[in-house]
Amino acid sequence: MLWLLALTALAAPQVHYHPDEVARASDQYARAAEQAGRLWEQRVGEVSARADALLEWELGIDLLGEAAEGDRAALKEQEERFHREKAVIEVFGQVMMDDFNEVFSTSMERALAALPGEELRCAAQIPVGRSVPGIPQRMQDNPDCTGPSASEGVAQAMDRDPALRAALDEILALEWPALSAVNGQSPAYGGGDGWLSPQELLRRTQGEALRRIAEEDDAARVPFQAALEEGESPEALRALLDRSHAIDAQTAAARTALGAPVLALAEARLQRAWATDPGWCARPASLGGCAGEDRTVEGLKILRDDGKFARRYLVR
Repeated sequence: MLWLLALTALAAPQVHYHPDEVARASDQYARAAEQAGRLWEQRVGEVSARADALLEWELGIDLLGEAAEGDRAALKEQEERFHREKAVIEVFGQVMMDDFNEVFSTSMERALAALPGEELRCAAQIPVGRSVPGIPQRMQDNPDCTGPSASEGVAQAMDRDPALRAALDEILALEWPALSAVNGQSPAYGGGDGWLSPQELLRRTQGEALRRIAEEDDAARVPFQAALEEGESPEALRALLDRSHAIDAQTAAARTALGAPVLALAEARLQRAWATDPGWCARPASLGGCAGEDRTVEGLKILRDDGKFARRYLVR
């Protein structure tokens, strides 16, 4: 009996595997990761661009002050829609990842069950020494892994698994949610058919001051993240929301005060050059922009060459 057990052990030695190593060796995993990853990165880019555009719109409204309050309600509507749609995209991505994990795990279990002998879950390589940013981590063989590695064989078996391929095809065929298009335009405030971007003018003339206001806004919100992570009470969260609104108002007032003298002098000098009052457009082009002609480039050149304006504000 003992010799029979010994022969059985020799015929079916213990092997080791690790899910990460199986994934790296699997063509089906690579296919799914490439297709889903490409769409995810596309959506992340779209969300980031929309968030930047909404912040740009808010900046324009703040700089123009009461003159552009008509845009404030439209901005709020777009922000609320954006946050709803962003949440849907994030949930979809998480559910898709969970589905991938489930079908890969199920296929891997089938492949492992077909192996002779025992299998040990074990990472073949482990890090050595301290991790230094910017320098590849040194690795060594894991002494806890006994027997040969089965990770590549398991991956090959999974790649031949028709059930896995069918499940992946079904998941990858799902239609990704996307941000809805923004329709409509805002009016240009003041002036005739032509308008300038107040954001661009202030960045060219008061860029450092704008950055300081943004930094002060960010610093005022630092305690918010810690409070959210600590799981504050509903009353405390409402107080944070009130504080956030107060910071919004403070930042808006600071921007309006910064922009008012610059815009007033620019209007006077451009009216002299164009024989008509210039308009101002707070709404970015990616969100519909404003009706009329964008004369920002032309206007900035006039102001750069205008002696009276240039003595007060350097147009960079």
